[in-house]
Amino acid sequence: MSPSRLAWWGVAQTKKAGIYLLKGETYPYDTLVCLGVTREQIIEYIEKHFDYKLSEADLTNLTMKGVGRTGQLENNSFILWLKHFPVLPNDFGALAHETFHVADLMLRFSGLSLSNESDEAWAYHVDWLTRCIYEAFDLCSPAPRRR
Repeated sequence: MSPSRLAWWGVAQTKKAGIYLLKGETYPYDTLVCLGVTREQIIEYIEKHFDYKLSEADLTNLTMKGVGRTGQLENNSFILWLKHFPVLPNDFGALAHETFHVADLMLRFSGLSLSNESDEAWAYHVDWLTRCIYEAFDLCSPAPRRR
């Protein structure tokens, strides 16, 4: 995944809180990845940068009750939102949890339920989403050179 495929909606620079628009490739749906930002920042950005008015259902989807939230907007885009920028193991666990929910929503919306016959497609989609998020937010130290 090259950085050119990711659109930075930055609230800040890398290794910090921010918002990324992850453009759909295999599936034609975009995912708004929001790490360590507030509900108000997300709403403000959507209203400022899109020709889209959030519905009451969308606003309900943007209600945080725990440490993470995933939902689908009425324009068929998806949102992955973590209250805190991931630093601790629990944060990365929450990110993995919400990444699975995005894959679940997107694949079921595309008509692909999880089964023994489809689990590899699901695994590849979770893998792709995870790599994109980690690269977009610079969540990994530079990888050591392989010999």
